[in-house]
Amino acid sequence: MLLFFDIDGTLIDLKTHLLPESALRSLRSAHEKGHLLFLNTGRTPCFVDERLYQLPFDGMVCGCGTYVTLHGHVLLERELSREQALEAVSVFRSFQLPCAYEGDRKISFDDALPVNEELCYIREDARRHGLEGNTSDADFTFTKFYAYARDPGVMKALEERLHGAFTCIGRGGKYGAWEGVPTGFSKATGMDLILKHTGFTLRDCIAFGDSNNDLPMLRHAGTSVCMGHAPEDVKEACTHVTGKVMEDGIELALKSLSLI
Repeated sequence: MLLFFDIDGTLIDLKTHLLPESALRSLRSAHEKGHLLFLNTGRTPCFVDERLYQLPFDGMVCGCGTYVTLHGHVLLERELSREQALEAVSVFRSFQLPCAYEGDRKISFDDALPVNEELCYIREDARRHGLEGNTSDADFTFTKFYAYARDPGVMKALEERLHGAFTCIGRGGKYGAWEGVPTGFSKATGMDLILKHTGFTLRDCIAFGDSNNDLPMLRHAGTSVCMGHAPEDVKEACTHVTGKVMEDGIELALKSLSLI
């Protein structure tokens, strides 16, 4: 079987940022039994938690399907040209929305835009890992963005100004977070590329997730597992519901499905 795992809220707890030992143990066991393991995350590759590299993943789907690897080979890498990136920056400046520009190698920020507490945390995290970039950098580009607006109408207007190049996914939270993904890409399209190169089918896929940006892969896979803390609409989209991250949810699901 091919097992696809979201990171935040699935492998790593959202509140404590802990990666439970039970998840490490059970994923290693699943791999030893011959199952193929894949990350399938909204994070771009540079921002994947380094703790996950101790696990035997066979590939990654990053940036909601915009960067895909299999057995160490890059199958897809999709970043904007510098010209396209700067054009998008000018649109964001006209809206004055707090924003992080997520690239394959850097997380970039614009000093001309306002900030909030959550964006400051993201910037500090990027700086701490040597990943902080700026829209003024000569090599600036990005793949997707993370922006904040409490009014959904503002994001609809932003999508229109960006000529439909991005689809905005509401992520909620105190400041009204939105994830901007290139139109036509998702965690499901990343799965399809893996399948194309491995010869497996969707019936061979099991997806694990917890939030609305996981819905494309959860609905796409033959079997889907939702974490116990997820919203009801995500649970309803899945074939199985397991426990929370820190309640050994991943291990319980793998055992329940007879994968370990």
